[in-house]
Amino acid sequence: MADLVAIVELEVTGGMREEVAELLYWHAGESRKENGCLHFDVVIDRDDSKKIHLYEVWTNQAALDAHVQSPHRKRVGEELKDKYRQVGVTWCERQ
Repeated sequence: MADLVAIVELEVTGGMREEVAELLYWHAGESRKENGCLHFDVVIDRDDSKKIHLYEVWTNQAALDAHVQSPHRKRVGEELKDKYRQVGVTWCERQ
């Protein structure tokens, strides 16, 4: 079975990129502790100061679904709701 990969593109819309990134780094650390999380990175775009990318690898859809319902995921969504927007998600599989 292939791992589920999400490459998420975010754009900072309010506040400072460092503030948004700091909470996302915390979120990544919490996410890495979850069952089914194989990899979770936050990467800053070198060419666009407003762009941040998340690179996530999950064992399956159930693990990702549980992550979406996690308290730390909800906290990030609430605290950053007016500070970034999701531009897009690329879904991939890793063999």
